[in-house]
Amino acid sequence: MSKVDELLNESAIFEVEVDEDPALQSEKDPKKKKKKKKKEKKDKKGEDDDEIAIPEKTKKKKKSKKKTGEDLSESHPDSTVVSPETRKKECAAIDAAILSPIGISPSVLASPGSNAKKGINPSSKLHDKWGVEYFEALLEEIRAKCDRKLKIKEKEREHFISTCNEFYDTWAEEQENDLWLMDLVEGKNPHKHETEEQTTEELIEAQTEYGKELNAAMIQQKRMCIKSALNVFMGLKEDSFTRIEEILVKGAIISQAKPQILAEFAVKGKRNKDLLKRLFGDTQLMKEMLHHGGAAKYEYGEAIRIFVDCMEVNKSSEKKAGEKKDDDSEDEDFEDDEWSKVHRKIALACALELASPMYEFDTSNKVDPVARYKHFVDAHRAGELDPAFPYFSVWEMRQIVNCDAPNDQMSWCRKTVMNYAPHLTCLTDVSLRYVYLLHSDVRNRKPTWTGNPRTYPMVLSGGGN
Repeated sequence: MSKVDELLNESAIFEVEVDEDPALQSEKDPKKKKKKKKKEKKDKKGEDDDEIAIPEKTKKKKKSKKKTGEDLSESHPDSTVVSPETRKKECAAIDAAILSPIGISPSVLASPGSNAKKGINPSSKLHDKWGVEYFEALLEEIRAKCDRKLKIKEKEREHFISTCNEFYDTWAEEQENDLWLMDLVEGKNPHKHETEEQTTEELIEAQTEYGKELNAAMIQQKRMCIKSALNVFMGLKEDSFTRIEEILVKGAIISQAKPQILAEFAVKGKRNKDLLKRLFGDTQLMKEMLHHGGAAKYEYGEAIRIFVDCMEVNKSSEKKAGEKKDDDSEDEDFEDDEWSKVHRKIALACALELASPMYEFDTSNKVDPVARYKHFVDAHRAGELDPAFPYFSVWEMRQIVNCDAPNDQMSWCRKTVMNYAPHLTCLTDVSLRYVYLLHSDVRNRKPTWTGNPRTYPMVLSGGGN
């Protein structure tokens, strides 16, 4: 056989082997392809029979779990139930520059973790109730929900925050300037190495002029803050606020009081935890606190403690009065209800203003908030206060209860005014009431600058030399 014949035979054998390959034949023939699929299914079924089969209950559980997750997302459209991957992307997208003008630290905005339960109330399984992480996670979720509901434009938000930060920087600089001026008046100069060429009098005059410039700049920046705030809030609908009012006031109090301070207050005892629960469970009370200036130095834990103590005193006094009076007198019941409204305003004023310790004039004695509340309640019942007192707002009452004189001295002052000049309490011109003595018995003159550093505080306060 020749060489050519051998090559032809080998090629014929190769073609036969290729035709006999089932994989290649199935690709060419569609009928064989279908038969192959059926055969593979049978083989796979046989392999599954050899292995341990998955129980049907487990499969049903998996399906039910999936269904529960879908039901949660449908029943709570406002909640932010997301997967860990999506949560990581959202947390990475948070801009650290978006901060509250009242100074929320970036740690407050940090994510509590991918396993954290999203919603208004963080799960106690993930965070200790009333712990730092609990308040931080709660604040983050409140901010996320507010952003989603209010839909504030990013440009207007950034402009508002920047103007507020500029105003705060100028205010802080003005405070530092005032402290330096007070040091110069007392003969101290902490920046002596920087101002060796100037005398104390020259420094005082220069820093006084600089303080005036800062005040003028603060006035302009305040207008810009108000204008930028109007751009943000005027476009919002009232319904959007009412829907999130509860979490909005709660977030404002947490951001002002700081999660660390609230957690430290809660750790001190079970009663403190109950007080915080009472505070965060009463939306109207939180709203009133914020509306009337908030707690002094943001001590909301002490504020709610004082308020509850004052209201307990009020209830006990009402019970004692109820034992003496007849149940048939409708007028006394109505009058007692009117008393209670005024007493509640006094209690809230004492709680907000005296949440941070206040000391009696020129002593180290703390003003007792509950004793101050009792003093004004008794004075109001005895008719010693101005007839307009019951109509004052909580904010106006705060400026009355914050007197640094002892309670007995305030009583003496009221009695003395009534004995010496009773007409001062009934002047029809409200602007002259209680200050008419300044026109009749007190000499006034324009404050003048004599160059004496010790007269500087008096000139600042409007007095003379």
